[in-house]
Amino acid sequence: MFKVLRQLHDDRGSLPLAMLAAIIVTSLVVVMVSATLTGTRATRFDRSYTTVIQAADAGIQEATHRIVRGSLDPASPSGAGAIGDASYSWTATNVSPVEWEITSTGTMPDGTDRTVEATVKDEPRFFLAAFADRGLSFAGGNGADSYGTSGWYTGNGIVAGNEDIRLNGSSTTVDGVVLYNWDAYPDLSRCVHTGGSGCDDVRNTPEAITPSARIGPPMQVGDQLDTAFIDEQLAACGTPLNSWTASVNGGDLGPPLTPEVFCVQDLIIDIETTVSAPVQIYVAGNVSIKNQRSVNCLAGCTAGASAPDSTDLQIYSSGGDVELGNHAKIAAAIYAPESNCKGNPSSAQAEVFGSLICGTITNQGGWQFHFDDELLSHGKGQFAVQDWREE
Repeated sequence: MFKVLRQLHDDRGSLPLAMLAAIIVTSLVVVMVSATLTGTRATRFDRSYTTVIQAADAGIQEATHRIVRGSLDPASPSGAGAIGDASYSWTATNVSPVEWEITSTGTMPDGTDRTVEATVKDEPRFFLAAFADRGLSFAGGNGADSYGTSGWYTGNGIVAGNEDIRLNGSSTTVDGVVLYNWDAYPDLSRCVHTGGSGCDDVRNTPEAITPSARIGPPMQVGDQLDTAFIDEQLAACGTPLNSWTASVNGGDLGPPLTPEVFCVQDLIIDIETTVSAPVQIYVAGNVSIKNQRSVNCLAGCTAGASAPDSTDLQIYSSGGDVELGNHAKIAAAIYAPESNCKGNPSSAQAEVFGSLICGTITNQGGWQFHFDDELLSHGKGQFAVQDWREE
């Protein structure tokens, strides 16, 4: 009898324990299921969050591709598409002729979205008044200033080079000097000026010893200073090439007397020469402007007064000499990063309205450079993403 009662008593004590165990197991199952569901949702969200940024970036790439190819419709600069389950939409804003801002949003079916932005820029081919790859030497009485839509003296009369810069003569005055190729040639004394203004703004300012507007990376010929397009255009024109002499061809470089783009062996300006419409000239040999001749100055070439449009005349040299005679004037963008730019043979008091980019620049004094700010809006045609960020 006592054994039966004792057994019943033991069974009654184990029942709560069994119920407690069941509750604990059930709770653990609930916790595990909840953790599993949470992990699944997190994994699903992470997958969406990662996938949607790829879709947003696809919008950036599509817009950039259209800008590079010149197929973007200015009237409707937007687009949309999809990658897998993700969709995207983008818009592009034209900030300037050489810069676009793109905004692209990627969206997943579950509503996850992310927005990215990018700056797509082209670099101007003509970026300062005068540049010399291997050396720049002014004999005296030279100057560099600039002009734009706001008038004269806009502060962009900059001269620069990868090597030595010699600004001789107390009356030489430029808006500024940039010493490129600083990593390989970090020597402030490579810029020498015997008086006036010029090298003083490089050598006597705190920012001269840190990366700034006054020092920079190398402007390498064939890289930053691209020359392949010149050779390609000359090859496309075929051979033999004829020389173009102003006195023989009527003294007008612009269409319809000449093609919009044409190639010559030598370009010889021996009379007053006008430009009736924008033209690009590719020169395999030499560019020669004789004494007291002017080019593209029909509207006047007088510093501080007239503002000739240098963008109407672009001259690209494959490496021959570029020669400016005494008192010669030219309104043009001259791109000759492998050429010696010098006198014809003497070179006093010549003036360049626009930009002159050469291998070397030497003169006997009195050259005046007037940078045309409008050239900053004419790029190389090489748009690329410069900045990518998430909104």
